[in-house]
Amino acid sequence: MKNNPELESWARPILALVAFGIAFGYIEAAVVVYLRGLFYTSGFSFPIADFSKMPGARLFVVTEIGREAATLVLLVSSAWLIARDLRGRLAVFLISFAVWDVFYYVWLKVILDWPASLLDWDILFLMPTTWAGPTLAPLISSALMCVIAAILLSPVPWRMSSLQQLFLLAAIVAIVVCFCIPGSHILYPDYARWFSWPAWLLAHLAIITVLAWSLYQSRPRPHPTVVSTPPAACLLADSTCVPCQGGDDPLRGDALRNRAAQIHSDWKIIDEQRLEQAFRFSNFQTAMDFAVQVGRLAEQQNHHPDLAVAWGRVTVKLWTHKINGLHQNDFILAAKIDSLQLPPMPAPANHA
Repeated sequence: MKNNPELESWARPILALVAFGIAFGYIEAAVVVYLRGLFYTSGFSFPIADFSKMPGARLFVVTEIGREAATLVLLVSSAWLIARDLRGRLAVFLISFAVWDVFYYVWLKVILDWPASLLDWDILFLMPTTWAGPTLAPLISSALMCVIAAILLSPVPWRMSSLQQLFLLAAIVAIVVCFCIPGSHILYPDYARWFSWPAWLLAHLAIITVLAWSLYQSRPRPHPTVVSTPPAACLLADSTCVPCQGGDDPLRGDALRNRAAQIHSDWKIIDEQRLEQAFRFSNFQTAMDFAVQVGRLAEQQNHHPDLAVAWGRVTVKLWTHKINGLHQNDFILAAKIDSLQLPPMPAPANHA
């Protein structure tokens, strides 16, 4: 079985994210150890003591809210730096957030031997209001985050309709509400009854359902084989790029797959937005010669790819900027590039 290069490229960043999450979980656990040592000298338990009656508590609360905001900035910044597109950045954020959340409790268990049970309650968040609930709940939410991140990082095609995105957003809001409602009752003896396990589980089930629904609809579907004489690739190679109108729709679904079947299989479709292929050569000169051929062809067609030339490799990226996606012109140029004659290998130097 061949290894998946896309997954292999994510192996090191994911290991780095896990290390980051573990270390950051320790940092937050250390902060909580200090706070509990200051305000809960007789032990931390629910219902919690009223902060407003503790000397200096207001400053600590404001500082803690600022720390949580800074934490979110760090997670978003690291996701932005590590990944190149929205899908990858969202996956990075979910992984780092989940690992951080899980190891926060792991480190508290190591340092304080707390929680004694996964059903012990904790204050989870303070933005925009107090979140609270059993420890088990955020751990399950973190596991779901990891599942979503795995889907995002996989080569599985996945698109969500506007309706599916609306359902997903509603389920996420419902989970937040499930934590915020008990968060406003943590000072009262009946705090536990305000966390609704059925509503919380139903919201998670809704997310899983939307994921399954969108994955099912995004699956590749059989499409008619394009039959033409001469071959379809020749038809594309014999065509000419025409100026794209800004109002044209990008190719999607079956239309996109039909065009892909007419060019060389080494072309990769990235996020249904661009074509990409890396051409390999024996040295830098032959790579440059090929890049020059592609450049001349692009000028003739008035459709210009992104070219990256390295030693023994030319990476060609095609997409139509006006529509921020793929157009018929991209496949025409790809077919013409496939028909180019590769530069001849240079003869070895003859040394006396």
